[in-house]
Amino acid sequence: LEIGRSLTVGSVGCKVAAILRGDADIYVSLSAKSAPKHWDMAAPEAVLLAAGGGFSHADGKPLTYTSSSFLQAGCLIASHGISHPLLCERATKAMASIDPGFQV
Repeated sequence: LEIGRSLTVGSVGCKVAAILRGDADIYVSLSAKSAPKHWDMAAPEAVLLAAGGGFSHADGKPLTYTSSSFLQAGCLIASHGISHPLLCERATKAMASIDPGFQV
């Protein structure tokens, strides 16, 4: 993905705020059993989407809030929105190379 640098910040909300402020361009979450919960993702996603950003699985499918496990597992990408489809495409290809069985 040609990442230039990374930031270390707290919650998903803080990561999305960094995108909204222009301090970051992308947030990628790679998780399975330790995935963020629905309540960690819902408000940050709503704010980012309302601001014109993108937040989805790497395959472009939207986040859903219907699973009984309450987990948002897989490769999740939040971005400023302009290049979101391209970021998803590149992340999907990268994950297929790095970990072919990983759920995107």
